[in-house]
This record gives sequence, C-alpha cells and structure tokens, in this order.
Amino acid sequence: MKKFKLCLDIIVLLLISGLLYVFTFKEQEEIIPNSSHVITITNWDKTSSKSKVLNTIKAQAKNQNIQI
Repeated sequence: MKKFKLCLDIIVLLLISGLLYVFTFKEQEEIIPNSSHVITITNWDKTSSKSKVLNTIKAQAKNQNIQI
C-alpha cells in the first residue's frame, strides 16, 4: 500500500509540474483576438499594455492592407 501511495504522489507531482511548465511556457505567446495567429513575445519592457500593442498591430496591418 505504501508503494502505491508513493507512486500516486509521484504521478501527481509530475502532473502538477508539467502543467506549471506548460502555463509558463505559453506566457511567452499571445493569441491575436478574433484570429488563429499567435504572436511570440521575445522582449517586452511592459511600458505599454497588451491591448495598446495589439491595437497598434491592427492599425498597422489595416494601413498596409494586411489581413490578420
């Protein structure tokens, strides 16, 4: 019974650490609203909000006739 409990504890620990890794890895990507495209954020000093950055991208895409 102790071996079974130890095995379950290890499985739960691996699941939790795997989920944490996935969520922190996904933090570097941002999905453009109403689109299936993903923006990968490589360097951001956080002086602008996400909504401001996305609005700027949309405005530039509209000015240059690029469909997002």
